[in-house]
Amino acid sequence: MNDDEPPHTGRLRTTLRSLAPDLSPWRASRDFRHLWISGCVTSFGSFLTFVAVPMQIKELTDSSFAVGLIGAVELVPLIVFGLWGGALADALDRRKLVLRSEAALGLLAGLLLLNALLPHPVLWPIYVVAALVAACDGLQRPALDSLLPRLVAHEHLSAAFALKSLYHNVASIAGPALAGVVVAFSGVQTAYALDVLTFAVSLLLLVRIKAVPPATGAERPSVRAVLTGIRYAWSRKDLLGTYAIDVCAMLFAFPVAVFPFLASELGADWALGPMYAASAVGALLIGATSGWTSRVHRHGRLLVVAAVAWGASMTLAGLTGNIWVVLLGLALAGGADEISGIARSTMWNQSIPDEVRGRMAGVELLSFSVGPQLGQVRAGTMAGLVGARAAVWTGGLACVAAVLAVAAALPKLLAYDEKSSYWTYLGFRPVRRECVPGVATGRRLPDAALGLLRALVVPARVLAPLLVAFGGRLQGAGGLLGGGVGAEAVLGGALGALLDLGVLDAVEPLARLAGGPAVESEGHGALPSRHRGRYRSFPGASPSAHRPGGPSVTTRLAAMALEPGIQSPTRKVPAHIARPEYVGKPAPTPYTGPEVQTAETIEKMRIAGGIAARAMEEAAKLIAPGVTTDELDAVAHAYMCDHDAYPSDLGYRGFPKSVCTSINEVICHGIPDSTVLQDGDIVNIDVTAFIHGVHGDLNATYLVGDVDEESRLLVERTRESLNRAIKAVKPGRQINVIGRVIESYAKRFDYGVVRDFTGHGINTSFHSGLIIPHYDSERATEVIKPGMTFTIEPMLTLGTYDYEIWPDGWTVVTKDRKRTAQFEHTLVVTADGAEILTLP
Repeated sequence: MNDDEPPHTGRLRTTLRSLAPDLSPWRASRDFRHLWISGCVTSFGSFLTFVAVPMQIKELTDSSFAVGLIGAVELVPLIVFGLWGGALADALDRRKLVLRSEAALGLLAGLLLLNALLPHPVLWPIYVVAALVAACDGLQRPALDSLLPRLVAHEHLSAAFALKSLYHNVASIAGPALAGVVVAFSGVQTAYALDVLTFAVSLLLLVRIKAVPPATGAERPSVRAVLTGIRYAWSRKDLLGTYAIDVCAMLFAFPVAVFPFLASELGADWALGPMYAASAVGALLIGATSGWTSRVHRHGRLLVVAAVAWGASMTLAGLTGNIWVVLLGLALAGGADEISGIARSTMWNQSIPDEVRGRMAGVELLSFSVGPQLGQVRAGTMAGLVGARAAVWTGGLACVAAVLAVAAALPKLLAYDEKSSYWTYLGFRPVRRECVPGVATGRRLPDAALGLLRALVVPARVLAPLLVAFGGRLQGAGGLLGGGVGAEAVLGGALGALLDLGVLDAVEPLARLAGGPAVESEGHGALPSRHRGRYRSFPGASPSAHRPGGPSVTTRLAAMALEPGIQSPTRKVPAHIARPEYVGKPAPTPYTGPEVQTAETIEKMRIAGGIAARAMEEAAKLIAPGVTTDELDAVAHAYMCDHDAYPSDLGYRGFPKSVCTSINEVICHGIPDSTVLQDGDIVNIDVTAFIHGVHGDLNATYLVGDVDEESRLLVERTRESLNRAIKAVKPGRQINVIGRVIESYAKRFDYGVVRDFTGHGINTSFHSGLIIPHYDSERATEVIKPGMTFTIEPMLTLGTYDYEIWPDGWTVVTKDRKRTAQFEHTLVVTADGAEILTLP
């Protein structure tokens, strides 16, 4: 804002900018631009055929039944081939599948054109082509829907879907009008010819999109693969809620079939066209002001609110006798549907693992197909019984009730949070072990008593729905409870869930006070665990360390040792991403090349280092009490894969994860698992990215919540020791100057300096053989030369630098279980110092 600009003008510009569509995916991805333009072109072409086909059938038969039969012909192929297309999308290159189906659709449009050019067009080929078009569309749409998340960054998904819906809404309004003009003045032949032309243009754009191969080890297309996708959809109750709400909204509040009758009842036959267009206008307005959707992270809640607004708007449209209010209600409903569509699409593509994304798109296609079809039947039947207006407003109210019932029955839908559910993007569902982090007294509640308390959960959970059902029957007999079984099931489930929480909240405090065993919960929800199952008493600790008001936080935590959590399955890396040579081997091939690198190699390392640094930043954004270390791993893994980099740690000498996460007493090489971060922890994230044949390696230690002063100073001073060491790097000096600077600084604070884990040379090799000690070593006499690339990664401890290694062969912990911190950068030696290659 300049000095002459009034403040309110600046605020207005800021507001308008926040509402404008987010163009980030358009700017960032050339492939997205090609896909977007292709979709825009084919949308208009499809509307030409959409209008031309029923018009041609009407001209040939003059039968409304013959026109309506098109829908029945298309439905079964769309569902069957949609499910099969999902399996194909997970097993084949999605770009190729989209291209081939697009070419097939273009040929089918050509067949319609040839038939229309005959002196006497034939009816049956139109039905055959319509069925084949539905089959090809079913094959294409799962691949097309699952293609987008592979072309844009994860953080741009909401904006990408908003932009996609923008052209769809424009086409929905302008397409039928344009098609009507073309058919009326030039005939169906011209409409079919233009549709063929749009397919040709679309193919020219689609061939320029990069290949999107399937995930490594993708399941072959089969009935079993389809059933696997359906089972996964059923297991994800948050996603199941999106399908259920969409079906409810379409079933109860999709009154398109009664629009002609509604217009007649209102004495406004002229408004039939605007009624069909009103929803698209409302959706277009939301799409054009969709910038705010990129800042939403509670998409489950947004979906529920939007679906309720859809039903309420339809209720308004049915209750009023004023045609302009009807149009307003339909426009509001269209806007609400647009918001719900953005929320649904974002949830699906943020959290569905890539290996089942195609099959899930097939399931989505099934829900999209069934809901509107059944909704047309419901609306038409109700209109015949109670009139068009009543059919609309009763359906709207039923929609609101059904949506609220689904939200109550599936609480994980409301719990969905992009910030804490990002790990689901790779299909990982951690098992959260909820345990007591310490023993308050030496007493222990008898196991039999704890068992009895836990046993209360089961009968309470079973009896609650039965009691509600019994009460519902009594009330239903007196006409007091509407909805019968549906209401009973929802109320029973809700009461059962409340009792679950109530009993758990009663049992767990007793277990904490008594030092009883853990209460376990299993699931993939985004809500954080209340306790962590990661500490056990460390032998030799003072009993006072467990009592409130005793020693400091650091001393108390030193008395409790970390234990391993539960590891999730190894994450997949897309097949097109190049692997380091050691992947799949027990050990890397020894490096025999030079330590001084060429300018070309250094530039590649700068790229790899930048990706690693940004991946670490993305993971660090998630750090908070209640987050698991595996969630951090999932975020960093996704970022590297999204940027075509391989996580160097994954598969290095058998390491099972993509980064290292080291908490409190873990010096290095901690394996991400179900361990939950707690307020007061410190955690180190170590990330290495491999791209263009080289590695970039760095790590940093972060504070979790409110950290005690001793730990905070340890972290700050470890970072400072790295900065001082980097400044000490000069050509002509010996490498031992690095360790001398670090150790002399650490001694000021009586910190230990870990000796057996060092910095290392890095280039095309993860560890080249060059050793960078962090203590003053007389043997580290190699001279530093310009062009050398290596890491410096000091590890300082509050106590001894002696260590132990867990049975997993990787996790290194301080022997006295006192805290430790570490920082690392990859450097290249310059003519007068060193440059950091691992900057974001």
